[in-house]
Amino acid sequence: PRRAATSSPPTRETSKRGCTNEAARPRPRGRGDFKPAPPRPTQAQKRLPKHNSHPASLRPTLPAMASLIGGDALVTGKDRIEGLCLLVIDPQNDFHAGGSLAVPGAEEDCARTAAFLRKNGDKISSVVITLDTHHTAHVAHPAFWERATDASARPDPFTVITSKDIEAGTWRARDPALRAWALEYARKLEAGGRFALCVWPEHCLLGTEGHAVSAPLKEAALDWARRNNKTVAWLLKGMNNKTEMYSCFSAEVPVAEDPATSLNAALIAGIARHDKVVCCGQAKSHCVNYSVRDLLAAWPADKPKSDVVLLNDATSPVPGFEAAAEQFEAYLREAGATVSTTDAL
Repeated sequence: PRRAATSSPPTRETSKRGCTNEAARPRPRGRGDFKPAPPRPTQAQKRLPKHNSHPASLRPTLPAMASLIGGDALVTGKDRIEGLCLLVIDPQNDFHAGGSLAVPGAEEDCARTAAFLRKNGDKISSVVITLDTHHTAHVAHPAFWERATDASARPDPFTVITSKDIEAGTWRARDPALRAWALEYARKLEAGGRFALCVWPEHCLLGTEGHAVSAPLKEAALDWARRNNKTVAWLLKGMNNKTEMYSCFSAEVPVAEDPATSLNAALIAGIARHDKVVCCGQAKSHCVNYSVRDLLAAWPADKPKSDVVLLNDATSPVPGFEAAAEQFEAYLREAGATVSTTDAL
């Protein structure tokens, strides 16, 4: 490309046709030799840290920060944090009345959680709110799947797809590049013993109303942030289409190339720096259940597990999974965690 015209007059070294100094004249190139200069970074890009520029002490926290927005201090600090950490799991519209995967009781749970936050805001040092975050092509959504004999067929919500179904061709991934993974995933999920692969109604799609936080809690959280001059920590989970994240701390089957699907030990350590962590949200049978189990499994040995508290009146089970919620509560009591209510704590 030609140089932009300048306002300076030509010198003996230049002419109207361009450069006449042989040393300065660019050598002619063949058409295939042209290599455009790399684009200059924008100001925003200049502010981004380079991957290798972080001190070694911070590098282990980078996966933890990959899906955490506004909670950097939780995963980079080491000092004790006085007060409570309120961990609210997936308090989103799609799990409330009118949502695609509504949990009976979620509206009342949300109202009690919001009231608890307003009443105890001066004792709460950190608020962590997790957000189930999916795309239509997620492995647990109908659009991921097709029948081998009918590419237009999709599984109905609540269909359970086993590894044998995939081997038999009853269902397969629509994307040919993911078909081997789909079988591997189903096998690993079954081997884990916690879940079979259940196809859920599309829910918590990024950018939709269903993904947004239910209004009462959203307003209470923002008021807490304004009053205390603090930032709510938002933890996105479930964004990788290849795996499910019932726990907010790890995927059911970690994906090797995605560090955000591995156990978020740095965030658990940050939460454990508080005097207590108070847990609630949706649903008691699923995401609250397995998030708190992961939390307790990685809880520091020098802290009592009684510092992990479940607000039992601020979480409800998915219909048909009430037994799982009861087993979870029994597990908490046996593990030494605290089961309480928003009024009693």
